[in-house]
Amino acid sequence: AKRTLTATWVLPAGITQVNASVDNNPASIPANSLDHDHSMTVTDLEDGVWYVHVRLHNVNGWSQTAHFRVQVDATAPTGLQVKEVSSDGLDAKARFFIQAADQTSGIDHFEIVIDNGAPISWKDGDAHIFSTPNISSGKHTILVKAIDRAGNFASQSQEFETTAAAVPTYVVQLNLNWFVYFLLIILMFLVLLLTVLIFLHMRTRHHLQTLRAMMRVEVGEAKDAVRGAFQFVRYKNNSGGSHQTTAYRAEIERLRSELGHLRSELEAAHQLKSDRAKK
Repeated sequence: AKRTLTATWVLPAGITQVNASVDNNPASIPANSLDHDHSMTVTDLEDGVWYVHVRLHNVNGWSQTAHFRVQVDATAPTGLQVKEVSSDGLDAKARFFIQAADQTSGIDHFEIVIDNGAPISWKDGDAHIFSTPNISSGKHTILVKAIDRAGNFASQSQEFETTAAAVPTYVVQLNLNWFVYFLLIILMFLVLLLTVLIFLHMRTRHHLQTLRAMMRVEVGEAKDAVRGAFQFVRYKNNSGGSHQTTAYRAEIERLRSELGHLRSELEAAHQLKSDRAKK
């Protein structure tokens, strides 16, 4: 395709002649006099960079030439690709690989329409991946326009189909497994703690029972000794042995003291058992 260029300008007072030309040389000096001093029209320009050259003449002679750069682009972008890529299934979106090229002006942006909806303006990144908004499952149509900086465009449409987004059950399962593992660890710890407490309780109980049996034996032996001593003292009193009576009384007091000590130990053992039971 070719384009027509029209250049216009405002002449200052006193201008008697205008030379202008259009070519691909950025420093040309125009020699063509114009029929219309205020504008110039050139047709059939090819795509590319062109330059407009203008110089003015008055009573003092010719001015310096002014040069104006013009970018002509009448060609649509090429190589437009629209390809659906696989989705991860975690949402209700479709994904497309979109790419196009424009040698003259470059791609400005893409205009995308889903199912005759509102146009979506999208600028391409390095990945060239476009994700649609969330859409319902079923068949759909996508229309893609690649628009260059000169306003030329190329378009392509295609149908695609989406399914309902899959529920990420594996994520829930992973979290549930960790929760179960945590509960199992807590349960094992509680069982171990209960086992230790039961073992300590049984050991303490056995120790207290053994101590109590030993004290009962010792108390019984002490009672028997005291009873025998009393009987012996009575016998000696009846026999009149005062010195021996005093000695046996001292022995009786000692036995009473030991009996009181044994009773104290027995009471302490009972108190220890009671405190363990409360805990």
